Amino acid sequence: MNFKKNVAKFLVSAFLLTFPLEASAATITSVAGGKWEHVNKSINCAEITANGNIIAAGTDGRYVILDANTGQAYTTAMYTQPAMSINDMKTLEDGNILLVGNVGKWILATSSGDEITRGQLTRAEYITGVTQLKNGNIVMVQQTGYYTIMNSSLSIIRSGTWVHGNGLNSIFDVEELENGNIFMAGSKGEYAVINENGKLISSGGGDKLYNIKDVTRLSNDKILAVGTGGRYLLFDKEGKFIKEGLIDSTNSKIWTTVEAVADNYAVVLDEGGSSTSLIKIENNNNIKVVSKMGLKFTTSGFGKRSVRVADNKVFVGSNSGTFEILEIDTSN
Repeated sequence: MNFKKNVAKFLVSAFLLTFPLEASAATITSVAGGKWEHVNKSINCAEITANGNIIAAGTDGRYVILDANTGQAYTTAMYTQPAMSINDMKTLEDGNILLVGNVGKWILATSSGDEITRGQLTRAEYITGVTQLKNGNIVMVQQTGYYTIMNSSLSIIRSGTWVHGNGLNSIFDVEELENGNIFMAGSKGEYAVINENGKLISSGGGDKLYNIKDVTRLSNDKILAVGTGGRYLLFDKEGKFIKEGLIDSTNSKIWTTVEAVADNYAVVLDEGGSSTSLIKIENNNNIKVVSKMGLKFTTSGFGKRSVRVADNKVFVGSNSGTFEILEIDTSN
């Protein structure tokens, strides 16, 4: 299928599958899409490069660089020596990209995807999340409850176990708070806030039956966490717990990914239902689903398959290598 026909197909599908839940509500639609050339390989994560393109990566170190507006592929390649599955990545303040993956491995690459160097943490376990702080330091978290803080040269400053222990007490995501502290969340609804020196500021847990899968910082700097059982947890800009509940009144959803967009809206992806929802976090901290859209694929599996392209755009990838670029209109 040629590229123009592929885009047309996704636009027609979006028109048919998108519906606002109330009159004059904000909407979410698909504006571009396609499938990368790595046959039968999963897109596990995505990031915006320093020059405004999208880099999507996944199984066996495979990646593609795409135009953020059209989805057209510029570069299709893979990291070898040996290859690693990539779970998350972050564009650093110097424009390079830090990719993290299984068995504690990481790769530093240019904005064009070319490898600069690579390394491995002491704990040879999945790195589930990575972020860079405003002071330039880098934080990686691992599935078994460990975290590592590095300086901008990727030299380790400190590492440790979060307050909830290791083993089955996984950390699935990490986010910098507005005040520079570090927010971590993971299994059994657990979360913790530490400072850059590793000192515990606060901790707690939501419903112990459910896992927090992904975290985002909203446009008003509050923290929204989503996960299994249809659950969400909302925190203030300092990481203090506000409330938890169901996003759309059902506990059958598995919210695997959340991306904040403009005006305190966010896009959440349902792993099993091949759908995405646009939600509004209101001033009274209530959460309301304002629009839903069916996807042409599922987002099941490990990794963070979405990234905010702009204040009103989100890229979503899949375990089949298919992707869509979604546009959000909050002006209504």
